[in-house]
Amino acid sequence: MTNELEKAKFYLKEAHFFFDLINETRRRTDEKIFNMIVVSGVLINLVFGLTYFLIEQKIILEQCTFLFLACSVVSYLIVTVFGLIAYRPTDILARDIRKVIEKYEKGEEESEPVSPMQHLAWNLSRDAEENQKAVLRKAVWFRRMLIAFAIGLGFLTIAFVSIIPIPTS
Repeated sequence: MTNELEKAKFYLKEAHFFFDLINETRRRTDEKIFNMIVVSGVLINLVFGLTYFLIEQKIILEQCTFLFLACSVVSYLIVTVFGLIAYRPTDILARDIRKVIEKYEKGEEESEPVSPMQHLAWNLSRDAEENQKAVLRKAVWFRRMLIAFAIGLGFLTIAFVSIIPIPTS
């Protein structure tokens, strides 16, 4: 009996750790998505502000520079849209353990502590697996955001390089 109880405690502890780990990963992924949305919004404003400043200063820009700046802004807008898709609320599973407690406390027959622990460990593990799927979906959207962000930075870098005058000898 003691061996079975120790094993049940171990399973419950591990299931609880897995459940908490998945929820913490979801929280961190949401923070990263939120931060990327904010950075993209700031960069959109900076690019528009820079373009307005260059036009106000009557700095003549090549048409390709405007094109690269526009492509950069479009990439940041795509990052924002991907972020909003990824940041939307997702269903997080967490079972109400009161039902488990009631089942074993008010049951017809007395049960050993092993059964409720195994039941709870099983439910926590199953919920964590379902939550993991939601986190993985968010991670896929976050990767897409990073790719679009890198493309936007590439366009912005090319636009800055095209602004710098090339010295002629």
